[in-house]
Amino acid sequence: MARGGSLAALRAGIRASVDEMSTAAGREAQRAQRSRWATLPHEQLVPDASQPRKHFDAERLNALAESIRAVGLREPLRVYPVAGGRYRILDGQRRWHALGLLLQEGLEQFREVLVLLDDAPQGDARLKVEQLVTSVHKEVFVPLETASALREIAAHAGEDGQPLAAARLAERFGFNAKFVERHLRVARGLSDAERD
Repeated sequence: MARGGSLAALRAGIRASVDEMSTAAGREAQRAQRSRWATLPHEQLVPDASQPRKHFDAERLNALAESIRAVGLREPLRVYPVAGGRYRILDGQRRWHALGLLLQEGLEQFREVLVLLDDAPQGDARLKVEQLVTSVHKEVFVPLETASALREIAAHAGEDGQPLAAARLAERFGFNAKFVERHLRVARGLSDAERD
């Protein structure tokens, strides 16, 4: 099958699954009512081995850990109970790995993790669709968008009205310094191209 055809088939399959999920609005509303917030120890959370996202880029994971160190966890992990008093991660496996990196450094303030307790998914296929749709919705910024956003932050984030240097920007917001420097170089290139 041609690549375009397989992509169209994938889109159609996802669309059908999403449609099925949205027609179940009543069930989703009931599920939302049963969901609740909690904090759980990092070690009680277990990754889902069948999660569609299999590869975690080490540089991005370290950057996420640095961001969490600087500003805290901004979005809870979604989990559901499994045997042995543990909770399987439905959404948030990258954040869980990043928190693990911080714990390896001895930063105990990250041991208790904010979670949204959910019901166990009904059916493996539905779980897969939900995880895939969530991953697609969390598409990362493309480098040009990241560069542009960092350029704007650097220009306006200085306390004395002056632009922030890359190292200070990285430190202040928990970004990896090399990541910031690389993207600010791209942003300078964009500025030069815009002037031409």
